Amino acid sequence: MSQPPDWVEALWRELRPQTVARVWRLNETVALLSEASEGPVRDTVDHALVEAHQLSGSLGSFGLIGASELAHCLEQLLVSSQFERAAETALALANLVDGVSPAEIQGRLRPPGPRTSHP
Repeated sequence: MSQPPDWVEALWRELRPQTVARVWRLNETVALLSEASEGPVRDTVDHALVEAHQLSGSLGSFGLIGASELAHCLEQLLVSSQFERAAETALALANLVDGVSPAEIQGRLRPPGPRTSHP
């Protein structure tokens, strides 16, 4: 099986810094939600939900299935107001994404198999 095009690795190399920064900002936001003594601010929760949802999709696009699933789990924890568990999940997500190199992205993605026609 052939490797995906080099542009995938190049794109991750370009987007990695901002993606890692987004994940760490989300981690900080969720940590603040878990520590809020008077309950979370709805706008903050909504922002974290949108960010987790978008990260789930973009991380999955790079073949980071585990990270994508963690982001989706984080989204569900935020929806159900489980902020302490969400904070643990956000930290795990940040650490996971922070450690992914461009070379790892290239190794994770596989081109789609040949299309088959169905009668």
